[in-house]
Amino acid sequence: MAKNSYQKFLKGTLVGMIDRLDIDEFRKDALKSRWLDQLLWLESNAGKAKKRFYTARLITIVGGVITPALVTLNFGPLKEVFLWSAFGMSQAVAISVAVEELFGFSGRYRTFRNTAEGMKVEGWQYFQLAGQYSVYRSHSAAYVEFASRVEAMIKLDIEGYMAQVQQADAATQQARDEARAAAVGTTAVTIEQLNQILEQKARERVSTPPQQPNESELRQPETALVGAEGSSHTESNGNGNSQPKGDLSVWDNVIEIEVPDAKPILTPVQQPSNDNQKGRKINTAGIKILKECEGLRLNAYQCPAGVWTIGYGCTHQVLPGMTITEAEAEAFLRKELAKFEEIVERILGHIPLNDNQFSALVSLTFNCGPATIEQGSTIRRKLEARDYQGAADGFLLWNKAGRRVLPGLVKRREMERKLFLSEV
Repeated sequence: MAKNSYQKFLKGTLVGMIDRLDIDEFRKDALKSRWLDQLLWLESNAGKAKKRFYTARLITIVGGVITPALVTLNFGPLKEVFLWSAFGMSQAVAISVAVEELFGFSGRYRTFRNTAEGMKVEGWQYFQLAGQYSVYRSHSAAYVEFASRVEAMIKLDIEGYMAQVQQADAATQQARDEARAAAVGTTAVTIEQLNQILEQKARERVSTPPQQPNESELRQPETALVGAEGSSHTESNGNGNSQPKGDLSVWDNVIEIEVPDAKPILTPVQQPSNDNQKGRKINTAGIKILKECEGLRLNAYQCPAGVWTIGYGCTHQVLPGMTITEAEAEAFLRKELAKFEEIVERILGHIPLNDNQFSALVSLTFNCGPATIEQGSTIRRKLEARDYQGAADGFLLWNKAGRRVLPGLVKRREMERKLFLSEV
């Protein structure tokens, strides 16, 4: 109720302020239908996403704490009740983690809230003719710039949200995988203990002399064991549980679009020139591509995904208002590149790669993340098969943001592909 009251108050206040502006009726209607409606929509969706994120996270945290405690209470007359409760709680935790991972409520909340606050600030400055609007003498004169800035913010919000959906954060993904693994492990332990209880009851029924059943006993269904092999409607998932079998391959690569395998083509890199030594670094050609495509920004800015960035596309510990020198930008880049050099070496260290191939892969992961070379991606599968031409062609698939092909990404992927296919 309080939330709806705030929405009504905000709308009523802003409508009244718009009506008092010295602009024509057409522009007033445009402000209400575009800026005000978009602001109220962002406010509403930010609240919904926040509520759903907190609900899913609360279930995960509370369930993760309670489930192990219920499993340990395997004694006394309520032993079976505790075990069934642990089983149900572990399933609730697994479902909560999966739902939050699928819909990304945390990312949605941050995106909606950030854009809503930006729209508010822009509106207040326009109403007061402050900030960038202080050079105008009237709201009518400042209207064109205000409308342009609002449309730019909406466009940036859409592009940032789609980029955020497509690029998974490695650390967050690892935490989700650990939570899922913990839930699966707890389920396996609980099922095993329940099986022991049910099997013991079955043996007791066999050893007990038969008695004349009464009418209520005749109506009771036969107790079924929770089998490790599952029923006719399930398949074993390889972890000791009987779970419905699902295809998770769609999550292996969010951006990449699969294409039919082409006939292998001989390339100048069929015989790589080194043994993939440890501690490898991106070479000069790779650095040149990365710098040219990222560009140099000495003042902190927000990328389309809403992440604060500085220098040559660096994001680690970047704060609003930060300013650096060109030498510091170089140092930031080298420090951040070390992480991606280690990722490429760790994931693909068993595959022979020359310096150009290694450097092209570092540039790609720096831009798109480790998903480009993780299990299931086209590049990884082609490299495992030693199909270097196919792996090079896989670079071209990573050219989209917001489900749209961007010319800048097309150019960058072509440059990285060319480097990948170049001899050392």
